[in-house]
Amino acid sequence: YYHCSDNHLDHKDLRLVSEHSRCSGRLEIQHGEQWGTLCDVDVGLEDADVICEHLHCGAATVTPGRAHFGKGSGPVWKEIYRCRGDESRLWNCSVSPRVEFSCSHENDASVICSDASWSLRLIDGGSRCDGRVEIYYDGAWRRVQDNLWDLNDAHVVCRQLGCGDGIAAYNSSKSGESARSVWLTDIQCNGNETHLQNCSSSLFDSSPIASTGIGVLCSGEKKVSYESSYLASRCECEAKRYKGIGIARKV
Repeated sequence: YYHCSDNHLDHKDLRLVSEHSRCSGRLEIQHGEQWGTLCDVDVGLEDADVICEHLHCGAATVTPGRAHFGKGSGPVWKEIYRCRGDESRLWNCSVSPRVEFSCSHENDASVICSDASWSLRLIDGGSRCDGRVEIYYDGAWRRVQDNLWDLNDAHVVCRQLGCGDGIAAYNSSKSGESARSVWLTDIQCNGNETHLQNCSSSLFDSSPIASTGIGVLCSGEKKVSYESSYLASRCECEAKRYKGIGIARKV
């Protein structure tokens, strides 16, 4: 391996190419005046993290392959980047040439960064804070399918939608089945993320099939009743009144 400098291999720029966001798309790198792509098997999450940092797009969430954002044109570059994940620019990563090269644009690498915007909705439930989870991406609403869907994941969806906390994470057969294509699977959230795209996940492209996905029931906007507010105020006043003699009286 050898270390890259800004001038090595005559790097000029890199970009993620898609129709919807500068922070997600097909990975393209410019050498000299020519743009080219990289092979999907050579781009891991550590490399993707550096690419997202390089582009000021947050952290990497997914590195889909098989030309997920469409096939590029021009050369498929032969270098393999070996990033640790803490570099600020891709050119600071070690790089080695691919000895055996058989990659084509059918295998163009892509990267999705956390700043890429995913619109969420819950449908076929009792309210906007209850229902089957769908994500709007690449011009269409897509379904989420996950056998390990749990309350940590539900918390993130509810938080992103402004619907409070997650109360239940369930199989979406409760909200009816959907024939929409599955786009996302294997979501693993810690529960403290602000957006679903910040969680670990995998892309899953499929033709429209009638199988169940996942759903969420959120707490909704919290409302404090007049009675509970009144009692809380009375308790506070009584506590202050008897504080001097060390007595707290229940109301």
